[in-house]
Amino acid sequence: MRRGTELHPRIIYDTAELPAAIHQTLAPYLAAQTTHRLIMIPAQHYRELQEGPWWRALLLELRITPVRTLAFQDDRILIVEGAGGEYEPDLAVIVIPAANLVAIQLATVLLYSYVELWWAVADRIETIRIEFNSVGADVIERELRRLRSAEQPQREMMPLTELAPVDPVAAHEHKQKREALPLKFRNFIRTSLLPGETIHAIIYEPAIRQPGVRLNPFLSPNRAIVLTDQNLIMIKDARPGKKGHSLSNVYRYDRFFVPRRYLHNVKVSIQSDITYVDFLLGTSRAQQTESIPLLPPRVAELRRALADWPVEDALRV
Repeated sequence: MRRGTELHPRIIYDTAELPAAIHQTLAPYLAAQTTHRLIMIPAQHYRELQEGPWWRALLLELRITPVRTLAFQDDRILIVEGAGGEYEPDLAVIVIPAANLVAIQLATVLLYSYVELWWAVADRIETIRIEFNSVGADVIERELRRLRSAEQPQREMMPLTELAPVDPVAAHEHKQKREALPLKFRNFIRTSLLPGETIHAIIYEPAIRQPGVRLNPFLSPNRAIVLTDQNLIMIKDARPGKKGHSLSNVYRYDRFFVPRRYLHNVKVSIQSDITYVDFLLGTSRAQQTESIPLLPPRVAELRRALADWPVEDALRV
């Protein structure tokens, strides 16, 4: 039986369209702030792998995600898991203040998408991954962009007198590096920027191959690290297959956004002769690490870029 639109995320224009239990649970929160968008994501059924040969998915058990309702308000996101069915536990609302969002990951592979949210709560980082049909990716991303834009510090907070002067040579080098990127990464970067956001540095690392490994030779996918005046943005596709490519490598589009104020520290470590960069994200009390492998030349580029971030020679894509 062919799947229809019943699995697609659905925009709710009137709260009367919500199941009674969800409506009752959300009502006090919806009354407190303006709700810009209300989206209901039906339960999704998954067995596929995100990476690796397709036949491995046949060995996995069917995984079913809960019904999720998302309310994007002035300065927060509300999430209700479940539909209030007879065998479901009592519904509760997850409240995520936009100011507490430490990181947002948006990933798409053909018709499969997910958004992963990291937010600070007292002395810990909470995370949630919401999976959905890619039909709803644009509307969810638009709301996240609105919240991200609202939370960016004003440029007046960084006096120009304290920034490095414009260096035409450095600006030209940035332009040359941007034009040397694969076309899809140039497009990915362009669509990842907020209105008015400018680029300080781009570090691009092609997929890293592990010496002497034949079965799964690639350690990491193609990746771009972008430092802007407002954010750290990491963009990647998927690890190539044994022959250097795969369907997920061609079609995967994965972005990871971190407001600059939440990049707490950056460290370099070596594990099994592989160099890793550890980005320590969060607040002084709540922190979580995102680690990526990078070859030594790219580590050196990143060190130089971080040494004077931000500078005034930023370049628009």
